[in-house]
Amino acid sequence: MTKYYIGTAGWSYKDWVPSFYPKQQSGRFDWLQFYSHYFNCVEVNSTYYAYLSPKIVEGWVKKVSDNDEFIFHIKLHQDFTHKRKFDEQSVKAVRYNLDILSNAERLGGLLIQFPYSFPYNNSATQYIQQLKETFPNYKCFVEVRHSSWQNKEAFNFFKEANITFCAIDQPQIGQAITFEPIIPMTEHTFVSTVGTLMPGKNQLIILVKNSLMKNEVNDTNISILRVS
Repeated sequence: MTKYYIGTAGWSYKDWVPSFYPKQQSGRFDWLQFYSHYFNCVEVNSTYYAYLSPKIVEGWVKKVSDNDEFIFHIKLHQDFTHKRKFDEQSVKAVRYNLDILSNAERLGGLLIQFPYSFPYNNSATQYIQQLKETFPNYKCFVEVRHSSWQNKEAFNFFKEANITFCAIDQPQIGQAITFEPIIPMTEHTFVSTVGTLMPGKNQLIILVKNSLMKNEVNDTNISILRVS
């Protein structure tokens, strides 16, 4: 049975008041707790910029306790994806927080997001394989932005490495990768939309369902995240 997880990239946006969050908020009001009443997943962006205290992550788990289905997709720190320079201490910091969520059954997966300047080639696939081996106990979603990744060899690499290729819907500038609603290779599918002109949630679900039927996939988990 196909399971859908719908959410956004982050939850702390002041411009969501009052269109989503209430204008009048009590001192006990919590944004994540409120968010979890309407969505069942979120992409955490703050982990890209900083190695967070485990107490913060433990707090997240408590705040979403009202939603048994809620999961967190954690974006890997930029040291691994953009700077591509990291040490064992950094690895341990990431793993520790991932394990907190995993042990609480709140971890969706690890989102490994590379920049546009990361094209497809042998050294790139070797580096991704290195990251997969660095974080072997977690579902890994890889997001790339350059169109050179849209080829059969790259897709086969992700399949053989048991890594989910993130289908991204983004503005088409230069050699930006184009949107393919789903590439069903693993038990998980990750769809990310960027910008205000992208399809709405219902349109995306229709695209994904059609692709599932076309590829005869009947049992998978679909995560659809919107980045505004």
